[in-house]
Amino acid sequence: MQWKVIKTLRRQVRALSGRVDLNPADRRRVWQLRATQVLVRTLLAFGVTFSVCWIPDQSMYLLYNFGFDLSIASTVRQFGIILGVCNSCINPIIYTMTNQQFRKGVMVAFSGKRTARVGDATTTMQLAVISARTEGIPGHMTSP
Repeated sequence: MQWKVIKTLRRQVRALSGRVDLNPADRRRVWQLRATQVLVRTLLAFGVTFSVCWIPDQSMYLLYNFGFDLSIASTVRQFGIILGVCNSCINPIIYTMTNQQFRKGVMVAFSGKRTARVGDATTTMQLAVISARTEGIPGHMTSP
């Protein structure tokens, strides 16, 4: 279902982007459609990853509850648990890969130039400059 939503959003973005005479309302609509498309793609990645990581463990748990004789100390069971825990490690990686603004914020936070402190005027200014340069923000578009 999410794949159909992504295709529909992509088709709408192409239809609006193909027009040369975009007024501010249409530009905002294109920006909203692209942001929604990224969000849906991110949620799809989270859903698939969650399923892949947790289905082995939960399937074994279900079989155990139905009376199958499964050893808790088995290698397969331990692998299922490790895979489930790995889901928590994969989520930040997915978020970093799918969210450009988050990626830029992480680069600013971990750059050796300045320490990122809450309320630090220079850090706040750097983040404001980065977000203003980000393509697609209404009122700050860099391309027509």
